[in-house]
Amino acid sequence: MPLLLPATATVGPLLPGVQLAGSSSLLLLPATATVGPLLPGVQLAGSSSLLLLPATATVGPLLPGVQLAGSSSLLLLPATATVGPLLPGVQLAGSSSLLLLPATATVGPLLPGVQLAGSSSLLLLPATATVGPLLPGVQLAGSSSLLLLPATATVGPLLPGVQLAGSSSLLLLPATATVGPLLPGVQLAGSSSLLLLPATATVGPLLPGVQLAGSSSLLLLPATATVGPLLPGVQLAGSSSLLLLLLLLLLHTTARPLLLLPAWARPAGCQSLLLLLPD
Repeated sequence: MPLLLPATATVGPLLPGVQLAGSSSLLLLPATATVGPLLPGVQLAGSSSLLLLPATATVGPLLPGVQLAGSSSLLLLPATATVGPLLPGVQLAGSSSLLLLPATATVGPLLPGVQLAGSSSLLLLPATATVGPLLPGVQLAGSSSLLLLPATATVGPLLPGVQLAGSSSLLLLPATATVGPLLPGVQLAGSSSLLLLPATATVGPLLPGVQLAGSSSLLLLPATATVGPLLPGVQLAGSSSLLLLLLLLLLHTTARPLLLLPAWARPAGCQSLLLLLPD
């Protein structure tokens, strides 16, 4: 099972002496995982794991000279991964990986003319991916990919009237997906997907009293997952199941309810999905 750590928790054996500071953060690592090549002398065991790096950490070998600033960030890289075509002279090995780009980086070929501003952002694209139907004239190839939307983009059909403000946001849709039962007229197919929640959403029951504010947030549920210990009376299915909540700011004061979507409203292949409702 993944490990949920409060903002004040010391990672201990995972990252000796490393403490999570500032706003609450989530650290998700399989029970069998040890922290590896990402931190000298340590290795990732089994499948890929999420590693929470302190705000002052230098990515080092992964991105020489690139330093994480501002607040803690999540860096996901499979044990076999090398950073690739996304950064000249480097390649992604194995499955798709999360690449942390510096705040000033220009996405370039991925999204011509689109620049990341404000703070560092996560961009996930398989080595073979081209940005597709999500952006006219482009297509997603291979496995699911994260699409970086400019800060001024309106989600529109995805969430009518919901606009992304402040900084760029990530939207995950499987390569075969059309935006579906989640939102009328569209369907999610295949593997798990990330749902983009409006910036005003609060986590509510998931973390009592903890609320998301300031910018859009991501909710990740595997296709086979049922919502577990995080929601009383419910469990996460399988040891490989992960629930990922990227908490950017935790300052909002008005809680909003969590809704477990009925069968007819769930993505194809997904047993459950959570949607944060607006007031």
